Amino acid sequence: MTVDWIEKDVGDLHIPEFAHGFLLAISYQIFDDVLETGELDDWQQVDDVPLYAGKNCPYKNYDLNFWYGEYDDKWYCTAYEVQYNEDGSAWTNTDEYKRLW
Repeated sequence: MTVDWIEKDVGDLHIPEFAHGFLLAISYQIFDDVLETGELDDWQQVDDVPLYAGKNCPYKNYDLNFWYGEYDDKWYCTAYEVQYNEDGSAWTNTDEYKRLW
């Protein structure tokens, strides 16, 4: 299986430049683990700032959805922002997304 590039700016979710680069890089690392599971649809949650960058750095959480397009034989990775309710419970806003690859 191969990863083919598609237009990286598909979707309307705004991700800052640094965060986009970090999510893109970490998605390839996570993808190796996804391939080992054999799953064709997998979700992983990541922060957009590495933990070692400093505890005072503002960050957002993202869900990365790795999925296999059986119609075109390609793997894709789509980022969704994790949002929080007033009570602290998390939910994934699937209305806005950014296709990383």
